[in-house]
Amino acid sequence: MSSVWAVMRREISAYFVSPIAYAFMAMFLLIVAVGFSVGVTRYALTPASRIEALGLSLRTQLVSGTWGLMTWGMFASLVSLPGLSMRLLSEEKKSGTAELLFTSPVTTMQIVAGKYLGSVSLFGLILLLTLPMPMFLVWRAQPEIAALAAAYAGLFLYGAVILAVGIFASSLTENQFIALLLTYAVVIPLLLVEFLVPFLRPPFDGVAAALSVGYALKGSALGSLDSAYLILHAVLVSTFLFLSVRIIDSSRWR
Repeated sequence: MSSVWAVMRREISAYFVSPIAYAFMAMFLLIVAVGFSVGVTRYALTPASRIEALGLSLRTQLVSGTWGLMTWGMFASLVSLPGLSMRLLSEEKKSGTAELLFTSPVTTMQIVAGKYLGSVSLFGLILLLTLPMPMFLVWRAQPEIAALAAAYAGLFLYGAVILAVGIFASSLTENQFIALLLTYAVVIPLLLVEFLVPFLRPPFDGVAAALSVGYALKGSALGSLDSAYLILHAVLVSTFLFLSVRIIDSSRWR
């Protein structure tokens, strides 16, 4: 456990000395802040009669709606997190420090777990920096705190899957740009599978819905954390971390 913690601290320290990491963090916060501001403005300018007639609510409009906090958080994660994860192992290989790391008295699982937890911790910090926005909603409109917490939990799990895919892609190559493209090549189909659901017949529609991380995030944005989707995220993260370990093991053996 101490080895995992050491690798994790090393990874977090590396993030805070990298201008690229600050750039992607700023990108995430800017996207969410601008999108949320536009959403609040649109909602404030909507006549009360129209809000009542359409059955609109604060949660559906400013949390899970088209201009809602979770929608922009999802988009910001897709844009920024692959950029944060592309360097996890690729940079080690390119700089030559991978040989020192792989020959150190640390197991492959500890290396992968430490690097992954470091990136997830950074993502958690980024989400903490967005808290003034939901706090604004709490101050002005008193939405359900539990629903907001469920929405944030869903967004965190969504980001955790992207980072797991990112470390897997980073283990395949020393080129960070290729790692970035590989991450998108895996993550985007996991999101787009939900669009196949209306065109599929039972039981295949149910299977596709159960495999969609997009459905999971939409459900959590509405205040619902389904145990099936929790299992889906756990399986996806475990699978990509396991594949990363296997790839690194083959590199160490060679």
